[in-house]
Amino acid sequence: ILHDKFKPLWFDWDGGSHDDAIQFCASVRGRKVCPYAAICPNGDGPNAMVMGGRRVFEFKVDDEQYAPVFGEGNNWVMIGEKDGDPSAKCKTYHQLEKTSPDWGLTSDRADIKKHIMCCNFD
Repeated sequence: ILHDKFKPLWFDWDGGSHDDAIQFCASVRGRKVCPYAAICPNGDGPNAMVMGGRRVFEFKVDDEQYAPVFGEGNNWVMIGEKDGDPSAKCKTYHQLEKTSPDWGLTSDRADIKKHIMCCNFD
């Protein structure tokens, strides 16, 4: 249902700021950064999975990777593993670190933000 509603698409991305993410998705036919529910429809925990895009059911990355999340501010979600721990998948940066990432406001740490999911909000 969420896939049909948001029509999410994953893109490789240069890892800019959260504001850069908003602009990137807007440049893709007026899309927006996807909400958490579209990126991680099962939430975090033992059933966590990152929703795939057009052709794959699940989007998988093995290393530490964060994706921007829809909303005001500096919101990011783990789409990979933190320090080899798969239980971090679908947890927000704030859940994992109890703060917001400084790198989310800049292009710093592009190595951990290589992917972005853009959605339709029609």
